[in-house]
Amino acid sequence: MGRKETMKENEIVLFELKNKIRDYPWGSFDGLGLYCGIDVPSNKPAAECWMGAHPEASSIVLLADGVSLSLRELIDRQPERTLGVQGLKTGAQLPFLFKALSASFPLSIQVHPDKRTATQGFEREESLGIPRDSPLRTYRDANHKPELALALSPFKALCGFRAPRETVELFGPTLSSMLGLRKGPDAEEYRNLLARILRIGGKEKKALKREAGARALMLASSGDGEAREAGATVLRLTNLYPGDAGALAPLFMNLLRLEPGQGLYIPPGLMHSYLEGTILEVMASSDNVVRGGLTAKHIDVDELLRVVDPGARFGLWSKARPGALPNIETWPCPAEEFALERLRPDSGNLLSITSGGPEILFCAEGSALLAAVGAGSAKAPEEGTGKEVHLRRGSSAFLGASCRSYALRGPGTVYRVLYPGSGIGAAQASRSIP
Repeated sequence: MGRKETMKENEIVLFELKNKIRDYPWGSFDGLGLYCGIDVPSNKPAAECWMGAHPEASSIVLLADGVSLSLRELIDRQPERTLGVQGLKTGAQLPFLFKALSASFPLSIQVHPDKRTATQGFEREESLGIPRDSPLRTYRDANHKPELALALSPFKALCGFRAPRETVELFGPTLSSMLGLRKGPDAEEYRNLLARILRIGGKEKKALKREAGARALMLASSGDGEAREAGATVLRLTNLYPGDAGALAPLFMNLLRLEPGQGLYIPPGLMHSYLEGTILEVMASSDNVVRGGLTAKHIDVDELLRVVDPGARFGLWSKARPGALPNIETWPCPAEEFALERLRPDSGNLLSITSGGPEILFCAEGSALLAAVGAGSAKAPEEGTGKEVHLRRGSSAFLGASCRSYALRGPGTVYRVLYPGSGIGAAQASRSIP
């Protein structure tokens, strides 16, 4: 029997995943293990764990007969059973990418395009013959990339532009004069400010660096808490990225501090940078990043100014919203490609879920037995069928559209990413099963 026939014709699509760790230099050595229970190498940073079918690092599906293949390959072979009829409208691709991310150092300042801009940019770079893996490439696919981040640890981020008055006050008279700020910047003036900061060079850049350093030192000793943290963050970024104009960003971008359980939504066009901490992150499946600082990678200033939306606003949840049941919570956002829920099944009652697939479930605490309805009881699992998965802390599973419902028994904390367009019903609790 060849690899293509390793999955039975009517087998429910429910499989454990083996995920890839990305060792970007900004990553943490212990965050993914400490807050997510993910096994990580001890000799290099573990920045992200990717759960999904992105071509750059697709998860691996563990089939019942010991054969494995990429989730992307499984979807290519069984698009309707994995994605469903509605999911096929996404172009026979998993519409979302789920990540666990842990940063010890800041990520680049960046912005993601909307769908129309991404499509146009991708087609333009394709017609120019720029290789997709080229460092000069901006658009690696034709999709947009809205994001939802959920803090698992204390988490800091730069996100969106400050209120105009705050920016002028933090810059002070000298810096404001050097950068041409005569009043609180509106949307167009924020674009001009970005252009000035990123394009300044020669003696002017050296003078700006000196004045910015002096201003940051003064702010860092301020009696005002917000000004003090902005100044201290500028000093930290200047030390990490000497000569990078992006180190000025805390003076004109909002500095956010999230506690565990708080959520942050990043729409297209919103300039942002994750500074430190561990999160779960879900996004539309795209790798389009337009950078604006804190990086040695290519910065296309013209494209950044075209894509950034100074009026874009982030969504911030101080806590999760109640779901269909007390043990289900959610962080509702306007993204069409994904939704995020937190499920807390206990050891007494089964948590019964109506599904339409595709979904990815990730266990962050405790453990949970995940059983497709009709695959035996959650009390007595049928090992090796591919229809039940024991989710241990740090492990994950993929459920396709052929899995119409499933049950969870804890105790554990399981995060569920699903495709809203699949017509998924509400979760409900069954009676206690002895």
